[in-house]
Amino acid sequence: MAPKTTSSIDRHARLVSAAQSYAWWLGTRSLWVRSLIKFSGWRLSRLGYRFLGRPSGALTWPLGLTFLCLNAARDQAKKECAWIEKCFQGLIDSQGQSTLAGVAIDRGGLGYAALRLFELTQNPRYLTYAKAQGEAFACLPGAQNGRIPYTVGKQWVLVDTVAFICPFLARLSRLTAVPGYAHIALRQLEALWQHGRADDTWVFHAFDATTLKTSGISGWGRGIGWLLIGMVDTVCELPEGEDKILWLARSQHLLEKLALCQREDGHWPWRLDLPAAPPDSSVTALIAYALARWQQANFAQAACQPQMLARARSAIDSVTDDKGLVGQCSGEAMGIGDYSTAFGSFMWAQAPAVAVDLIAGEGSSPV
Repeated sequence: MAPKTTSSIDRHARLVSAAQSYAWWLGTRSLWVRSLIKFSGWRLSRLGYRFLGRPSGALTWPLGLTFLCLNAARDQAKKECAWIEKCFQGLIDSQGQSTLAGVAIDRGGLGYAALRLFELTQNPRYLTYAKAQGEAFACLPGAQNGRIPYTVGKQWVLVDTVAFICPFLARLSRLTAVPGYAHIALRQLEALWQHGRADDTWVFHAFDATTLKTSGISGWGRGIGWLLIGMVDTVCELPEGEDKILWLARSQHLLEKLALCQREDGHWPWRLDLPAAPPDSSVTALIAYALARWQQANFAQAACQPQMLARARSAIDSVTDDKGLVGQCSGEAMGIGDYSTAFGSFMWAQAPAVAVDLIAGEGSSPV
């Protein structure tokens, strides 16, 4: 593994602190604070909650991203287990039951991490949690035809979905020897690839599960990042065969397209269809993570890929401040077609950047 730099150490420390705070607010450990707020009649805005320390929105997908560092090689991943298990304390009980009500697509990242924790610790509660989540996803409308809407009761299938649930379902399939989960993951990828028109353009942000009408822009950089890590992390879990060959080829095709639009400074713009658009560290970090995972799995690389990764890592270093915060990251999208052009420091750049720090240079399977 490549030696750690001061910036990578600082990035890691920042991520651990932010993730623990985020998990505390999401889980049962903050119940008394939330109950007090409710009892007092406060109706705090997103800004108010953030002032108290709660992440804006407190959705689970940013927390799931912080656990991507578990995909490092086993010895390194085991070093991450202590703080990540602490994060899970308020999210699942001692029997492995989720403390979060309902079913949400963006919790796939938690299940993905739970399965890795099971591999590393052999604690059965993580497998119990993941199995329950997998069964819930398998029962969602659209599971069998590849058109699971991002939000229950809505029609839009988002590119985000393939990043949040496909790697999880593929890993669950591998660890439980139930091929049906991998089949669901592959159907989601295939539907997004076809109906998001990936062969014709980049890929649209969303399509309607019924009419197949596309929505959003096709060059949203972070959306392409979601697609790429959904593909690469899924392929890492698949057995040898036609499906793996197909998705390796499609992933390679996408990486070659991305090589053509990487900026001179190593970043990618927040809109890939507009080369002059401002750079976005979340796009850069997600692509770098996919490149690092590709290298780690010893998949055949195009000649451009090692240089792409090296330049992307340099770009991430260039926007990391002396406190370890990764800047120049676009804010959270408020909806399909509603993208933030306010740049700052957010988990969706910090987390994949740290994962890249821990994975890059290993060149071997994480198992």
